[in-house]
Amino acid sequence: MLKIASVITAIVLAYAGLFSFMNVIAPRFMMGGAINSLLGIATDNNKQIEAMETLELGQRIMGAIGLVAVIIGFAVLFIGFYRAKIWAWWVLLVGGVISCIWGLIYPLWGLIFRGLIIAFRSNILYQLIVFAVFLVGLSIPINSFFKKDINSTKTETNDSQSKGKDL
Repeated sequence: MLKIASVITAIVLAYAGLFSFMNVIAPRFMMGGAINSLLGIATDNNKQIEAMETLELGQRIMGAIGLVAVIIGFAVLFIGFYRAKIWAWWVLLVGGVISCIWGLIYPLWGLIFRGLIIAFRSNILYQLIVFAVFLVGLSIPINSFFKKDINSTKTETNDSQSKGKDL
C-alpha cells in the first residue's frame, strides 16, 4: 500500500512540477484566456503591455515558488513518506492542502465573480481532480503511518508494567 501511495504522490508532484515549470518558461501561455476573461486584458494587447509584463512576472514568481515546493515535496516523499514516518505524512498533507487551496483561489475567484465558464477556462476541473488524487494517495497508507504509534504505545506500556513486576 505504501508503494502505491508513494507512486500516486510522485505522479501528483510531477504534474505540479510540470505545471510550475510551464509557469516559469511560458507565463503568457499559462495565463491564456483566463486573464482576458477576468481582467479584460488581451495577452497580445500592446496598449497594456506594462500590465501584461507585471502579470507575467507574478506568474513566473509563482511558478518558481511552486518548483521549490515540488522539490521539497519530493525530498519529503523519498526521505520520510516512503519509510512511513508520521511527520512526512503530516508535511505532505498540510503542504498539499495549502498548495491546492492556493491553486484554486484564482479559478474560484472566476467562478464566484464571472461565472462557470471562466472557472473551467482556469483549469478548475483539472486542479480538483489532482487534489482528489492527492488525497487518495495520502489516505491509502494511513494505517502504515498511524498503526506504529498504537503498537509503540502498547509496547512502552507493556515494558513499564514488566519493569514494575521485576521490582
